[in-house]
Amino acid sequence: MIATAKNKVGKGLYSVPEAAFYARLRTQTMNRWLFGNNQGGAVLDPQYGDESKDVSFLDFVQSLAVRSITTSPKARRIPVQKIRQAVEHAKAYYDIEFPLAMKHKIYQFGNDLIIKTKEDEYVGVSGSHRGNKVFSEIAELYMRKIDFGDDGLVNRYRAWGTGDNLIVMDPNLRFGEPVFAKYGIPAETLFHAVQTEGSVSNAAKCYEVPDLAIYTAMDFFDHLELRSAV
Repeated sequence: MIATAKNKVGKGLYSVPEAAFYARLRTQTMNRWLFGNNQGGAVLDPQYGDESKDVSFLDFVQSLAVRSITTSPKARRIPVQKIRQAVEHAKAYYDIEFPLAMKHKIYQFGNDLIIKTKEDEYVGVSGSHRGNKVFSEIAELYMRKIDFGDDGLVNRYRAWGTGDNLIVMDPNLRFGEPVFAKYGIPAETLFHAVQTEGSVSNAAKCYEVPDLAIYTAMDFFDHLELRSAV
């Protein structure tokens, strides 16, 4: 069933190209991971189903996890099919609907994947190494930018910047669009303001923000343009 705009409020809403851009992935990769293609089945189960081709905030965050795993030097031998196995195992045996968007740590054993939950349970194990406790932690970098709610589910991604110039992606703010947390202004608005207002200082005065906020928005979009080969 296709989710309507009403029941997407508070869950985030992106097109596949938008989600791919924010995750620094190729559009084809994001589409394959969420919806599958002739190269293979989907890695994740999209929250809104596969008919609308819309991407939720939780889909976006889980794609960050997959990106982190597949690009980690520690996890070069883990194919996306193993990630799919881990996701399916966590859902089937531990009733974790969005395992890669929950508070957890990801470990590697050989070429298999293991998820350690906040309850210190090892779940979502791919392959045949269930129960083995000798693991190497991977995918830790993106987790440092994630904030979780009391239920252990991710509720905010600190996408760029710090302090007063922190850019966040929060499904309760403008459907998850990158926004300056302090000012409530979309990062893209300040990024384009330089061109429309003629200079950084003019843009800052127009939106009543410090010059550094404009520079932060510019740096953020420059960073996003440098996509990986994934």
